[in-house]
Amino acid sequence: SLAAEAASAAGAPRGAAAATLSPSRRLLVLCANLAAVRGRLLPAQYARWAALLQAGGGGRELQAAAAAAAAELEAVETRLAAAYIDRKQAVLDEAMEQLLFADGTAWEAAPPPVALRPAALDLVHAVVAVQAELAAVAPSLLAEALEELLLGTLDGFTQVLSQGVPPASPGGVLQLWLEAAFLLAAVGGLGGGSEVLAAAGRRLRAAADARLEAAVAAAAAGAAAGEEAAEQLAAWADGGQPTAAACRLRLEAMCEKAQAGARASLAPLQQLAAPRR
Repeated sequence: SLAAEAASAAGAPRGAAAATLSPSRRLLVLCANLAAVRGRLLPAQYARWAALLQAGGGGRELQAAAAAAAAELEAVETRLAAAYIDRKQAVLDEAMEQLLFADGTAWEAAPPPVALRPAALDLVHAVVAVQAELAAVAPSLLAEALEELLLGTLDGFTQVLSQGVPPASPGGVLQLWLEAAFLLAAVGGLGGGSEVLAAAGRRLRAAADARLEAAVAAAAAGAAAGEEAAEQLAAWADGGQPTAAACRLRLEAMCEKAQAGARASLAPLQQLAAPRR
């Protein structure tokens, strides 16, 4: 049947295995099936019958019917893709909420960073899992859906930092900078050269840099008064009053180390997101 051919062409799960799919993956499977029907099976059926109908004058009507059917299928695909994106954006928004507000970090008393927090890894894991799921189940949606999701995540982070929240000590701001850099490094490998995402990344980097420079300036002003936050920052920088540039260099080295450590935990997500057959 046409439905069976579509399922086969899209690599969709069948039978009992399909019943175990999450709602999000079911949306992707439906999108993949519709794309297979619209992009491969419908043209094949049209080509099969067009030559026969040309002789009877029905070729033009068949062409119009095929075009109308393709347009209707595309409209359904668009709605399903939007529903999938909404679900996954909610997942990423929740991970961002944990990163910035809900993981229990006392930002206003936070010391300078020694490593990523688990919430930062969780956010990147969620992003990579979405990318792997799209690539495995509905690759035709990968570029567009991932760009929209990553754009929302990066711009959301930028907006929060630009508004000066969460209110944080100089050490807390350094932690935020480190985790923004880690997210940008992860996204850089997933964006496929998207200029839209590159621009969003530059906005996030600028917002993080602005917070960092303000925090270092505040620490310098507080050093004369013997404020604890200033002393913590000086100790983190191995003595003396650090500059924003020196802090960035050290944070970049920490980010590279974090990326190397995260590779082992990210790799299994590709297998976990593979389609069940």
